[in-house]
Amino acid sequence: MFLLLIILLLIFAAGCGKTSNHSNEDNSDHVTQAPSVTESPPFAFERDHVTKAIIYMNASERIIAELTDSDSLNRLGKLLDHARVISGAAPDDLLYTIVLESGDEVSRALDVTGNGSVFTDQTTKSSYELDKKGFEKFVAELKAITASNFEPKIDFDFPPGADSDEEAVIALVKKTMEAMVNKNMDEFHANLEHPDQDYLDFLIDTYRLYRFTELELIEPFDASNGRKNIRIRFEYEEDGAIGNSGYIFTSRKNKEGNWKIENID
Repeated sequence: MFLLLIILLLIFAAGCGKTSNHSNEDNSDHVTQAPSVTESPPFAFERDHVTKAIIYMNASERIIAELTDSDSLNRLGKLLDHARVISGAAPDDLLYTIVLESGDEVSRALDVTGNGSVFTDQTTKSSYELDKKGFEKFVAELKAITASNFEPKIDFDFPPGADSDEEAVIALVKKTMEAMVNKNMDEFHANLEHPDQDYLDFLIDTYRLYRFTELELIEPFDASNGRKNIRIRFEYEEDGAIGNSGYIFTSRKNKEGNWKIENID
């Protein structure tokens, strides 16, 4: 009986040892697998190095503002500096692009998305929280300044025409451009080959304002179709942003032998 009791005690002791060892192994595994918690650094605006900031509308070349003065750069810096990193993928609804330029000619592009609540540094691919209300107010002020400073006009002089027909086409194109600058629909229609049609009304019936900046080319008369093209470059202001583009003014004679605008493209 005494021998049996000793055997039972030995078995019990061995079982406790295994349980304890197993528990220690579990604890050891748990400690090894625990993830380390690290916080990513916030965005650094580096105001001492930023010499210019350009704010573009969407991803296009339409510029809202070029900031070089200290007050504007400081305001932008307060909105961006120390912004917290966000986890996960950033939204892709691109609203603005901010390009920060430094004195050492290094540029950083920041894409503003998330309806204005997120910006992504395209250099590091890190995304950060953005003070949406503060940034919207800042951009709205810049747009208002850009719109108020934009002057619609023809900002160049035409050369003399090579012949009487070219003189007539130049005069026609100039009058059409003036109508576009002044948003005078009646004068605009009077210059068209088909004045009773509205196929080009979208050029005037718009919030877009025009500043014609350059005579790019007066093309030779095309005898095969009776057309003569003049290429014009222009700047336009729309929604507080300025873009650059160009139109081809195509003219040809009507049945009465007068030059009229056939198309603007």
